[in-house]
Formats: sequence, C-alpha cells, structure tokens
Amino acid sequence: MSAAESLPLPGEPGAITLNWLNAVLEGFPVVTGFRSEVIGVGEGFAGSLARLHLSYAEPGAGIPTVVVKFAVADSGVRGVLEAFGGYTRESRFYDELADATPVATPRCYYTRVDPDGANVIVMEDLVSGWVGDQVEGASVAETRALMTQLARMHAHWWNSPELETLDWVDALEVSMDRQTLKAYYMRGLAAFEREFEGQFDYSIECARAIVPLLDEDTPAANPFTLTQGDCRHDNAFYREGPGGLEATLFDWQMTGVASPISDVTRWLTQSVQVADRREHEEALLAHYLECLEDAGISFPMWRLRFEYRLDMARQLVTWVIANELLDFEGTSERAVALQQAVIGRLDAAVADHKALRLIRVGVWLIRLLNLMARLRSTFSRKPR
Repeated sequence: MSAAESLPLPGEPGAITLNWLNAVLEGFPVVTGFRSEVIGVGEGFAGSLARLHLSYAEPGAGIPTVVVKFAVADSGVRGVLEAFGGYTRESRFYDELADATPVATPRCYYTRVDPDGANVIVMEDLVSGWVGDQVEGASVAETRALMTQLARMHAHWWNSPELETLDWVDALEVSMDRQTLKAYYMRGLAAFEREFEGQFDYSIECARAIVPLLDEDTPAANPFTLTQGDCRHDNAFYREGPGGLEATLFDWQMTGVASPISDVTRWLTQSVQVADRREHEEALLAHYLECLEDAGISFPMWRLRFEYRLDMARQLVTWVIANELLDFEGTSERAVALQQAVIGRLDAAVADHKALRLIRVGVWLIRLLNLMARLRSTFSRKPR
C-alpha cells in the first residue's frame, strides 16, 4: 500500500504538504520544495485545478510540474456529481482502464476518493501544445484528431462483455432514478424557458416535447461502448506529432457505458462553430467511421446519421438540467460566453436536423427499441 493512503487528502492547494507530495510521487526523485499555481479558473465546474512547480536537491532531477485536481467546492454541483459517482468514475478510470484503453490521456501519478467525497488526482502536466477553447470552437483539424481518438477507444470496448462486469460504469441515465431525473429536468425546463424564450425557441419546443419521454424506460445502448461522456473542446489538449496533429482527452468524471455516438454528437453539436459543422459535418462523420473501420468495427453511415440525430435529444436533456444547476453568471464572464456558445450551437444543430419530428414520435420509438432489446435478449440466450 502506498504511504499516501494513510495521510489525509488535501482539499485545496494550500493544504498540500511536502510530506504528502513525496508520498504520492513515490518512486520519483525526492521533491524538496514546490510552488502552487491555481489554473483553469472559470473554465471548469466539476473540479478545481492547481499546477505545482517542483524543485529538487539536484536541479532538473525529476518532472518539473504536476497538475492536482480537487473536488469542486460548490455543494450543489458536488452533490449532483456524487449522485452518479462522478469522482469515483474518473478515479477508477485512471486506476483500472486508462492503461488498457487506446486513447491518449494524461499520465495519472496518484488518485483517491474517500468515503466522505474528498477526491484528489495528481496527473501529468501536458506541455508543448494547447488546451482547446470551447468558446472559440474547435477547428476541423482539431476535430479530426479528436474523432481519431474516440474511434480507437470506442472500437476497443465495442459491445465488450468486460464492461458488463464493472460496477461503476453504468450509463449516467440509469445511475439516477427516473423520478429524480425528471424532477431535475422539470426545474431545468422552467429555468430554460425563462432564460431563453425568444432566443432559442426551437430548443424550447423540443425540450417541452421531451417531457413524456422521461416516463419511459431508457433503452439500453446498442451498440454500447466505453464513452468519455463529457466530450468537449475544453477537455482536450493538442500537440503536433510525427504523424500530424494529436489530441489528448482529460476530465473523465462522466465516463460510462453508452452509445458511441453520444461522444460524437456532443462534440460536433457543441464544440464546433455552426458554420464549420454545417460545411464539414458529413466529412467528419465519415472520418470517424473510417477510423472505426481501421480498428476492426464496421458501422453503416445511415445508422450513424440516425443515431446522431436521435442523440441530439439526449444532449438537450443534459443541457436543460445543467443550465439550471450550474451558476454560469456567478462563475465568470467566460462561463457565460461558454453557456451562450454551447446552447446556441446545439439549438442550430437540432433545428438543422429537424430533431423535433423525431422527438414527437419518441415515446413509440423508445417502446420499439425496448421491444427489440427484449427480443435480442430472448433469442441470444443459449439453449440449456
């Protein structure tokens, strides 16, 4: 057992001690001092970050910096994250799945979640590149690099029986009971209507039409895979590599089993400028399918287009709830700009793809999907 396990977790950068830092960096050269720098202010809602500049008895003996991630201080946001195991998901992803998953992530040096919800991750400080800016939007080249990473990860865990043995990767929508989810949604819908009436009217109409769907059993994803869950430009790092632009994904608090298309939809409808999405959407979807094919998975374009359009309703549910839970105005000007950019892009996408037509038949579509799932289960059982 690591020596760090017997030490209390720091809850903020000021609580980090030299003794604790050397315990979590066991096996590295001894750190003789450090300087902390708070980073990412106003950019994240689920955690707070600090960069530690490390010094050694012999200059340059070890890694120069690490990033430490703490649980968010806001009790409301923290409560929601704990409700679906967000901190546990990220910690266990790094502990159990990161090394086995063909996706670029920061190296994790130490992670721990305590029963009281305290959580710390010490990870690699990504350098010689840049972090995405979701307000500005991802370029086509950045999106292609990101889709390459998603396809490799999705293909590796595609319909994998191993995922069904893990007790912490349940789909987010089934980790919260239906009544609680609907209560969150109805509060969020009222706030969404007040805030965006006259601005995002198509999304409001879609959001209202979604309400009856929340009383139905959520169909199991088919196909299913491991997803990042919060796949957006702010959670990606880019650097030029030998073969071209490379993307690295971080922030795995919403990772779980879901449709592979959910990551694709979230990115294209919320991280890419509307004009770029409209011009390059088909080519980017085709690139994702090509990367899946390279990894041994065949998936038809017609099915991808249908799932992509269907998943826009799920993305709208997420944002109706998040918009009410997250204090954009009280966080920073940048958070408000992020809110406007993301919801504006999603509104344009659901309108472009006439998602309301699909939502209006959603109850019957959900029931059909559930019936098909039961039939698959029945006919796939091995005879005794």
